[in-house]
Amino acid sequence: MSWNVTCGAGGTLAGRKAFILKVSGFKHQGAVVIFPNSLDGYFDIELIDESGEVVESVEYISACKLSEIIDQLVEVTENYSDDIVRWLRKCTPNENQIQKIGRMAKVCPEVAAEIKLKTLFSKR
Repeated sequence: MSWNVTCGAGGTLAGRKAFILKVSGFKHQGAVVIFPNSLDGYFDIELIDESGEVVESVEYISACKLSEIIDQLVEVTENYSDDIVRWLRKCTPNENQIQKIGRMAKVCPEVAAEIKLKTLFSKR
């Protein structure tokens, strides 16, 4: 799960409270908008492309499935392992740490799934 999030912000969109992520995944480049649903503990998602068009909407996603569903919409392709290998090959030397994380995730996804995001983004 690496959506290449470049920024995120909370606000209001179309009259609804929202959290907006700018992403550049394998499948979707643009905004992922997460709206609280009227049903407690559920969310709605809209994918918005670079031109501002809503390209996909999914409703009634439980909080525990939110990241998994976003991952499927934004990142996971039919040939995901091959796409990761191609991406790793084209990374610049400055992205070496990201390459290492990507390789680990490819080789051992069950361990990669347990890594906490704060560990990945902590300053060394």
